[in-house]
Amino acid sequence: MKFLLCAVLVAAVLPVRVAMVDAPAQSGTVERARPRPGAQSRHATPHLEVMTSLSDKTVRPGQRFRITLDITPKPGIHVYAPGKHDYRVIALRIDPSPRLRAHPLKYPESVEYVFEPLNERVQVYDRRFQLVQELEAIASPRPAQTTATALALSGVLAYQACTDTICYPPEQIPLTWVVALQPQGQGVK
Repeated sequence: MKFLLCAVLVAAVLPVRVAMVDAPAQSGTVERARPRPGAQSRHATPHLEVMTSLSDKTVRPGQRFRITLDITPKPGIHVYAPGKHDYRVIALRIDPSPRLRAHPLKYPESVEYVFEPLNERVQVYDRRFQLVQELEAIASPRPAQTTATALALSGVLAYQACTDTICYPPEQIPLTWVVALQPQGQGVK
């Protein structure tokens, strides 16, 4: 109770807003900043540091843009990369929207991790890496009736973090972005 009261008092004084997200007791909290159009946001968990950014502050229907996630595992932590294994691969899942088309997530090269007790080899990320999600703004079927000036995006970064001896429960970091929306028929300045 004392911690909650201190957190409320600190949050009221600080110019940057910090939100606490429900998470399993052993995983701690996720810190995140309020999204602004085209802004970067920082997220921290006990396992990862994540910085997100948008390639464009304003988009028009039909335009492609990117969300970039710069992810740094904490020392001794690894997360799973795509590969021939049954482990939970780190993934960005964008919530569906009729005004948005998501393209396949782009993963960087990974490193091979050898778990000697099981003589197992899996692909992981154990140092800073970047995920890139390309998106496309979709034109409204009724452009004359569209009054939206911004496109709100949301999703989660899902992962499972492990050390050489422990695998933690799967985690999800809720993410949000806002991009200004250029009216149909107008170019982006």
